[in-house]
Amino acid sequence: MQHLVAIVESSTAEERKTLSDLLIPAMEKKSPKTSRKPRTSKSKVSGQPFDPSMCWARCHTCDDEDLYGKGGEATKNIHAGLRDHQCTGKIIDGSHYCSRHGGKGPGTSAVSVTCQDEKKLFLGDYGKMDEDENPVNLPRPENPTRMSKKALHKYIWIEDTDDTHTKANSKPNSNSNSKSKSKSKDKEKDKELVYADIDWGAKISSGEIEDLPVKTLKIYLEEHGITVKGKKSDKIAAINDHFDSLDEPDENDTEGEEAEQEVEEEEAEQEVEDEEEAAPNHDAEEASADSEESDDDDDDDDDDDDSSEEECDLEAIQGVNYAVHEGNAIDIKTGTVMGPVANPISSTNIFQMWGENVAIHLKNITDTQAAQ
Repeated sequence: MQHLVAIVESSTAEERKTLSDLLIPAMEKKSPKTSRKPRTSKSKVSGQPFDPSMCWARCHTCDDEDLYGKGGEATKNIHAGLRDHQCTGKIIDGSHYCSRHGGKGPGTSAVSVTCQDEKKLFLGDYGKMDEDENPVNLPRPENPTRMSKKALHKYIWIEDTDDTHTKANSKPNSNSNSKSKSKSKDKEKDKELVYADIDWGAKISSGEIEDLPVKTLKIYLEEHGITVKGKKSDKIAAINDHFDSLDEPDENDTEGEEAEQEVEEEEAEQEVEDEEEAAPNHDAEEASADSEESDDDDDDDDDDDDSSEEECDLEAIQGVNYAVHEGNAIDIKTGTVMGPVANPISSTNIFQMWGENVAIHLKNITDTQAAQ
C-alpha cells in the first residue's frame, strides 16, 4: 500500500488520471454472488427409518389437496388420501416430543393430534428404542380415529382411499336438513305451553324442575296464584314448598272431615225417620201421635229442604261450579265436601283450604276445559 501511495505522489497529473481510470472501475465491480445452497428440509417421506433425534410422534400428510380437499377432508370429519411419516419437529429438552406433540409436559399436546376420549396421540409414535438402544419403527395404526370435542374424525390412508373420498364425489354437508330441523325445533319452542302439558308431580319429584326455564316455571306459579319475585332459584323453592304443602294435613282438612261427618249424621237421622214412618202402628193413639209428630217432622223437613235449597246455591270457583252449603263447597258429581269457602267465595284459596281434595278440583278444571 505504501509503494502505491509513493507512485501516486510522484506521478504527473496525466499519469494520475490514467491510474484513476484503471483502478476505479475495478473497485466498483461487485464481487460475484455466491449461489446459496438450497435449504434442506427434514424428510416427510413415508417409510423412512426412525430417527430418535427428531420428534418421536407419527404425523399424517395429504399430498393432493386439490383432489381430496384441505387436509384430505373433502367430507366433513373424514380425512382421506393420507400417508404417514415421522414428525419433523424439534425435540423439547427432557422429552421425546416437540411442543405440538406434548414436549412441554404431560397433557400439553395439541387438541388436533389428541383423542379426547383416550387423552393420547391418536396416531401414536413413529418408532422407539429397543432393548439394545437401537431405533426401530413401530407399525402404522389401521383405520385410526380421533374423538374431538364435538365429533368423531376418521382417517383413511392413501391405499384405502377410493373415489368416494374425492371433492367431486364427496357428500355435501346437510345444511338444508339442519336448517329444516332447526326450523321445526323453533316451531316447537314457539308453541305456547299450558299447565296441563307438563307432569308437574314427576318434574318436581325427580328434580327436573330445576332444568325448566323461568318462563315455564311461571306457568305453575300463575296457575296456583303464587307471586314470587327474585331469581330462578326462588321460584323453584316456592314451587317445591307449594307442592309439598298439598300433601300436609292442616286445620282445613279437619274442618272438611267434620263437615262431611255432619252430613253423614243428617243422612242417618233421615233414614231412621223413614224407617219409623214405614213401621206398622197398632196403637191408634200412638199412630195419631206419631202422625202428628211425623207431620211436624215433615214440616221441619220441608223447612230444612227449603233452607237447604236456599243455602245450596251453585257458585263458580276457578271456573268449576260447586254447591255451597253451610260455608262448605260440595262437588256436584261425587257429593264430596271439598272444604270451606272464603268470603267472598271467589277469593277461596283451595290449596290452603281444601287439602287432599285439590286433586278432585284440578280434575274438574280439566273436565270443564275439555267440555268447552
